[in-house]
Amino acid sequence: MLAAQFKQREVVSVEDIVGIVAGVIGLLGYVPYVISIRRGCAEPECTSWFIWLLEYIALFLAQLQKGASSSLWIIGLQLPVVAIIFVLSMMSGLGQAPHVLRAIFHKLHKIIREEAKLFLCILVALVAWFFVEASIAVVILIAVEASGAVLTIQKVYYKPGSEALSTWSCIGVAGFLGIFSVKSGSPVILYAYPVSLVVMNFGVVIASLLGAQNNKRQSLTTAM
Repeated sequence: MLAAQFKQREVVSVEDIVGIVAGVIGLLGYVPYVISIRRGCAEPECTSWFIWLLEYIALFLAQLQKGASSSLWIIGLQLPVVAIIFVLSMMSGLGQAPHVLRAIFHKLHKIIREEAKLFLCILVALVAWFFVEASIAVVILIAVEASGAVLTIQKVYYKPGSEALSTWSCIGVAGFLGIFSVKSGSPVILYAYPVSLVVMNFGVVIASLLGAQNNKRQSLTTAM
């Protein structure tokens, strides 16, 4: 379907260019994080990345059904990286385990058991996409992602410096550009995802900066 939509346009539009630039910026934002994982400096939470992987796949398809094209570059380019990070998170801690596949299976089973409610939300979104309306699926999936962002915002406020702000900033910028990659006349729901990226990612950055400022203020108060 996406290929057919692009074939119908012979001229590359401004929205297409903005969408590609946004996607590349979002993709580059993951580079320092992946490097940190490979160096052993970061340990991604496999539960979060598994949920985000499933959510991104469903969100990509739901937006595609609503007629998105150039605005899909953001999530489309991030999908492979999210999959890679999920695989790395699953392999983390296994070392030279004799039964790697069995260990991975147990990890997946634990994830599904502990996060049943979030997986239920994703399932409801998929049902809504197939049988009701893709817009409902988009809203549910963004809500799932937002729930994870809220937890991260709380964490970085009390533990500033615990997240790579460069990654969150890049994805926030990508979301901002993504707003302008939505083509004129497109359904309003297609603006929801890039707007949510701006709010969630810059929310993390702002919370971390405020947390650092608060810690500094408390340190000065204690010293006095």
